[in-house]
Amino acid sequence: MKVCKFYLFIFLLMFFPFCVKAASFSISSSSKSVAPNKSFTVKVGGDSIGRVDLSITGGTLSTSNVWVEQNYVSVTVTAGSSGNVVITATPATGFSDPDANLYNPGAKKLTVAITDSTSKPSNSGEKKSNDNFLKSLSVSEGELSPSFAAEKLEYSLNLKADVKQLNIKAEPKDDKAKISGIGDVDLKVGENVIKVIVTAQDGSKRTYTINVYVDETPQVYLPYKNEQVGILSKALDNNYFKDFTADTIDIDGKSVASLTNEKLVIICGINEIFICMI
Repeated sequence: MKVCKFYLFIFLLMFFPFCVKAASFSISSSSKSVAPNKSFTVKVGGDSIGRVDLSITGGTLSTSNVWVEQNYVSVTVTAGSSGNVVITATPATGFSDPDANLYNPGAKKLTVAITDSTSKPSNSGEKKSNDNFLKSLSVSEGELSPSFAAEKLEYSLNLKADVKQLNIKAEPKDDKAKISGIGDVDLKVGENVIKVIVTAQDGSKRTYTINVYVDETPQVYLPYKNEQVGILSKALDNNYFKDFTADTIDIDGKSVASLTNEKLVIICGINEIFICMI
């Protein structure tokens, strides 16, 4: 009797096999990385049925949800400008397997890196140079004082009145360093301060300063001790004359800078200072 039951069970398995389908759900991308602001495709679905809600950070989606029915649905994704694109696919309530049984695989996430293909990969293990010294520094007019030396950071330069522009050339000791403040520089009469800044590979900076003084050609002359003394258009620094106010006066129809108070007027001549009573 037991033997009969055993053979009967085998007979039923042979003619009435059990068919069990395994449900599945996933999200995949056509690319592991994407250029800034470019588009790519993701596929959502599997051997399952129902609505899938989509959300994203770091980009935009062509749709916020899809319907899958034992298939995969393609969605277009547009990346942002930097960082990562993260897409989350979440099955909605009622999601089921192929046999209409409730199926809850949970949300699936996909991350795609945003990379700029034009930039060269950096070697994070490389120690960056801190060399921010100049190898050379030169000017197109006149001579620097003192002569250039990498350790000397401040220089003087006196130029004639007809020099309106100065070209500055410099070269770093380390070719990985960057230099700013070089090239053509427009000059004004009197004092000009030019700063040449060297930035090392590691970001540290060193500043070289050139103090340029451009002589002035006087437009007005006054007689003094049997000579004609040129009057400078730039007044004296009133830090030395604290009770005076910067002003201008007219001499021979031309405006000349001055310092004044209630009683005196000060004008500056070449090698001479004139003080006049009001």
